[in-house]
Amino acid sequence: MGPTRVTAAGKTMARRRRRSVAALAVAATSATTTLASGPSVEIDPGSSRDPLVETGRERDHLTGDWGGTRSRLVGRGVHISAGHIGETLSVVRGGRHGGTTYRGLLDTGIDLDLGPLTGGIWPGAMFRASSLWVHGDSLRARVGDDLGLSNIEGHGTVRLYDLWIEQHAFADRAALRVGQQVVDGEIATSTYSTLFIHGDFGWPAFIGASVRNNGPAYPVGVLGARLKVDLSPAFTLRTAVFDGDSHDDPTGDPSVNQHGTHFRLTGAQGLLAFGELDWHWQRKAAPEAHPGSLKAGIWWHTGEFADHRTLAPHSGNHGVHLVGEQLVWRESGALESSPQGLGVFARAGTSPGDRSRYDVVVDGGLNYHGLLPGRDDDTFGIGFVHAQASGGLRRAQVLAGTAVLSDHETVVEIAYRAQLRPWWSLQPGVLIVLHPGSSAATPDAVVLGLRSSLTF
Repeated sequence: MGPTRVTAAGKTMARRRRRSVAALAVAATSATTTLASGPSVEIDPGSSRDPLVETGRERDHLTGDWGGTRSRLVGRGVHISAGHIGETLSVVRGGRHGGTTYRGLLDTGIDLDLGPLTGGIWPGAMFRASSLWVHGDSLRARVGDDLGLSNIEGHGTVRLYDLWIEQHAFADRAALRVGQQVVDGEIATSTYSTLFIHGDFGWPAFIGASVRNNGPAYPVGVLGARLKVDLSPAFTLRTAVFDGDSHDDPTGDPSVNQHGTHFRLTGAQGLLAFGELDWHWQRKAAPEAHPGSLKAGIWWHTGEFADHRTLAPHSGNHGVHLVGEQLVWRESGALESSPQGLGVFARAGTSPGDRSRYDVVVDGGLNYHGLLPGRDDDTFGIGFVHAQASGGLRRAQVLAGTAVLSDHETVVEIAYRAQLRPWWSLQPGVLIVLHPGSSAATPDAVVLGLRSSLTF
């Protein structure tokens, strides 16, 4: 849902992010982790949801370096992380009714490089465990939207999130991750979309709304396996297979797997598989580099999905997607590791309309990193989301005599993230929601937000 990739030679860890419009939040960046001399590990470059903004310098935390203890632990293969996002959102116009809400997310985790920890007996292996505490209120009932205004929305609880082990091989060109995990930071992601707090800019609705209970994405980790292979310097292949029901309940009751410890695999839940090919260019840091990428992906769920019109079960559901991004203009003299300039992104996905909530979902936008003089680490962005209600759903509503048919939900977000300290960012923003709930019956809404993100 929050990512931009942060790496530092020898010792680094960076993590995810998520999103609102009267909101207070902690913003994150995309992530690669390198512990001691171990392999670099992708840690959900997902969205502005991630409060863990890692710089590669262990002293750049709110709580400091603990007298050098943090740096020593990282050197030995142990990284302890914690971050908090808080956001306030206010409906200032339209929606179902006005009001203000506060929501927070506390994210804690530990990463272990098992190579140095086992004295070299198990090289190339990484272990991760993390937890989430989601607290506060949702604005959804006040706006009436379907897509989710904030990427830190979720059932209020403390839950186990990540619990996985990853093995690297073939000179770090292949990595197999097994255990409880999410894939919203790797599949269908864009570096530039992670600035925004709206939920669809992280895990897109062209997947989340078409699978069972949102799939392997925030806020629920799911049992599964992911294989990442660097086919060449320009091409990366990702494949994954997961339990088909993240909630372990077909009705989506969040209390069944409330704390993330309800491990169950049954045939009725089905399996959810992904495949994605990532073509990227000019990724090496250089003053003249204009990095970009194009991703093409497919997913398949083996469970049963009811037809909108007949309610007869379809055997499975599936979809395809494309993601593109490009740094189109780079300021002269910008640092190689953090280029200032203008980047753009676009994503689109589709799935069968006879059983999916949406026929087509598209989003896109632009970022400018370092727009204002003297604010080189700040980012400004404008993004949009358009989710078109499926033809099958509309035909079913016609037959049922529904007075107002579902049409589309469209969102525009304007955001500015101010990096006040290496461990603290503030992000004010505006969200405009057209046709909340994919219906003209609910007035268009304007939401103001402020998000504060802290890395402890």
